[in-house]
Amino acid sequence: WNLQRSVEFIVTPELSEARNVNYLEISEMRQAGGLLVYIGTQPRTYTLNARFVSLTPSEADDTYRSTHILKSWAMPDKTASSSSSSQTRTGGEQNAPEVLRLYGYGHERQIRGVPVVLTSLNIEYPSNVSYIFNTNGDAQVPIIQNISIGLKEARNMDELSKFSLSAYKSGTLENW
Repeated sequence: WNLQRSVEFIVTPELSEARNVNYLEISEMRQAGGLLVYIGTQPRTYTLNARFVSLTPSEADDTYRSTHILKSWAMPDKTASSSSSSQTRTGGEQNAPEVLRLYGYGHERQIRGVPVVLTSLNIEYPSNVSYIFNTNGDAQVPIIQNISIGLKEARNMDELSKFSLSAYKSGTLENW
């Protein structure tokens, strides 16, 4: 598991993927049924529940770094230049959090660089586990730390216009 900007989950997280397909229902009062008119397909949402395990100071460094990177993904980069690509910001907005890439499940990857934005983050600091110092001794992290991440697929118009249903069906469409 690897989210762009290098947060890697060594312990395989739980991941759920959800998507809604919208239809307008048209039904007549004196008919046996109704008609469905396709409106559109919503972006996918992902819920990722993961666990960091830190048994050594070096692993505590990795956990400390990863949790801070996760926290940063919820914040806009006020220093980003106005020439930022619309592929790196939601809607091309300068003062929006960065669009990330979600990868997972194997070398060829079941999930192949899907562009996502962070929509929620929960980092637990439990009282029922021991804490370990990092290598500098300036921070303590739980030896077992659970996190929950909400993500939403974030596409731009160029990606949507290049979508290929046949490549998507075969599992060969990159970034989908």
